[in-house]
Amino acid sequence: MRLLSIVLLLLFARIGAAEDLLELRMATLAFRVPATWTFSGTNERAEGRGPDGQSVIANYRKLKVDAPAEVTEEHWKIIRGFATDKMPQLAKTNGDVLRPVTLALQPGGQVQYSSVSQGRKVLRQYYFIQYLFGSSRSIVYLTVEGYGNAEDAAARFDSIVATQTWDE
Repeated sequence: MRLLSIVLLLLFARIGAAEDLLELRMATLAFRVPATWTFSGTNERAEGRGPDGQSVIANYRKLKVDAPAEVTEEHWKIIRGFATDKMPQLAKTNGDVLRPVTLALQPGGQVQYSSVSQGRKVLRQYYFIQYLFGSSRSIVYLTVEGYGNAEDAAARFDSIVATQTWDE
């Protein structure tokens, strides 16, 4: 089982040039994450654990390079629809919404949506952070959950998200 976890980790994260960071690649999107994180997964889903018990789940899909225009158009509709319909509902379900779903356009034409919620579970502060990344070829939905202050956690994860690179 340990060997399988190591193999899966190597499939989704490779040691980066920076000393304490790993590169986590999902479809055409990559992030630099602290080496203290562990990840495993398949070719369309990754799960991770942080050093403080945080949980990350990422679901992603990639279109073929030569996808027809109507497929790409539908892909963008799915991205926008999920961001405007599902994400606000999920944010509200997981506590008080501190950051409503917010759109950030990326320099290469990609989009990034995010929200932050603070709730309580097992008598402790609980946070739920969600990100949706979209490009003409990829969609990545990533959730981060853990215990503690949501704004502090969001600042940490926003700094990871800021390392994003796209390989379109």
